Amino acid sequence: METKKEKISEGKRVYIALTSLMAITFLGVGILVGYNIDRTETQDTSINESSYEDFVQKFLDMYELIYDQSLYSIDKEDLINGAIDGMLNVYNDPYTFYTLNSSDQHLGTSGVGLGIVRSPYNGNCLITQVIEGSPAAKGGLKEKDIIYKIAKLDENKDIIENSEKMLNQFSYLDWTAEVFNFEDKDCVRIYYLRDNEEKVTDVTVGTYMTTNVSFSAKKIDGKVEAYIKISSFLGMGVGEISPVDELNGVLNTIVTNYGEIDHLIFDVRENGGGYVSNFVNSMAYFVDDGTTVMRYRYRDGSIQEVKTKDWKDMKKYSANHYTVIVNENTASAAESFALAMKDLLNATIVGQQSYGKGIAQNLKYYDDESVLRYTFAETLPPFSEGINLKGITPDVIVGYPKEEKYIYRGYVEGKASNDLLSLESKELIVKQINLVMNQKFDSFNTAVVAFQEAYDLETNGEFNKVTADYLQMKIYDIYLQISEEILEVARGN
Repeated sequence: METKKEKISEGKRVYIALTSLMAITFLGVGILVGYNIDRTETQDTSINESSYEDFVQKFLDMYELIYDQSLYSIDKEDLINGAIDGMLNVYNDPYTFYTLNSSDQHLGTSGVGLGIVRSPYNGNCLITQVIEGSPAAKGGLKEKDIIYKIAKLDENKDIIENSEKMLNQFSYLDWTAEVFNFEDKDCVRIYYLRDNEEKVTDVTVGTYMTTNVSFSAKKIDGKVEAYIKISSFLGMGVGEISPVDELNGVLNTIVTNYGEIDHLIFDVRENGGGYVSNFVNSMAYFVDDGTTVMRYRYRDGSIQEVKTKDWKDMKKYSANHYTVIVNENTASAAESFALAMKDLLNATIVGQQSYGKGIAQNLKYYDDESVLRYTFAETLPPFSEGINLKGITPDVIVGYPKEEKYIYRGYVEGKASNDLLSLESKELIVKQINLVMNQKFDSFNTAVVAFQEAYDLETNGEFNKVTADYLQMKIYDIYLQISEEILEVARGN
């Protein structure tokens, strides 16, 4: 039993925790927008000081009653975390949330594993990206390789008993737990197809750092076309690779090896954003020092401009024409990048309506390593209107509509019986079969049988694993084709 003194001390800690959350100050860390902010918020006077103290005291009284006298015991930290969760639920902002440690904010750019981005492909694993310098890259794996079997090895490079896994024996949803469940320094043997040729490589699992910028370039009729993919604006922690530095290296390589750029294409499809400081500093390669590349609009309606700032010996790059490719998963800082390129450099935006996240978050770190991410402003382009909840409407619309995203990228696991499928899953399956076969089936059963017949699958009418895997492959082929078509349109604009 705690003494009265201990209870008072605990009460003070609760009070400090609560009031710290009520009086958040800006840190200027730049996560998803905070960028060198020095601004004092107008205080909310709707609750006077005395009633505010009453509210806090009521909370403390409830805390002590529940902890000391309730029939059911509960951990102190669970009570506090529950109170915080309740407060944030009332706030009802999906982008404001609290985690017990910084890693759960998922803002790092490192990982432990093979270092690949993957997609299901007829029951196997299609590699869609290999992280530069990752274990997979060191093992010789490349984009478009298809992994079909994995086995773990012992220290003598012998296969560990019962560790061999055929990927098509598992659903995509089980891959992480059943097949790709690796620990640091695990040695694995990977069996894969490259251009239908069977290959094998041994890979030692380890830590890798994701890269955010990749490129290709070519010279056509004396004019240089450069394509730069920016997958994220994350990367600014200790030991992390900054996309700003990566972009500088890529631009310098292109100019050195190919010459001055005529057409510069930026691809920010699937780029969910990141640190606004990385976006702002990236823009500094293309515009003058002190150029406004974004604006914050605060709760009181005031506007603050966010401007570029050159650093010593910073090189400028330019092109005669800029194009930015976006899609339904282009969000936050990536949307700000596209809008700044359009407003300031007259870039043509190509693709589909973007996500529409035109608001800004910041981070508050606490001594116990917990972190609060909270929304503090709306983000606006340099000149044009904001896009929050609307997204960017491209100048040239190409690709599948945003509302049809799940037809092209949706996944339904095969079942032993159609009765185990939800109505929603059946509706998606019919839409996907219609897309693949260019038909207009209304009935789920008719669509499945027709698909099985068309591709020489077992015609039993059940949407089983074999049928599900094959449909997913056909859908992904269409997705890849559309992605290439979007890129071709971008090159022509």
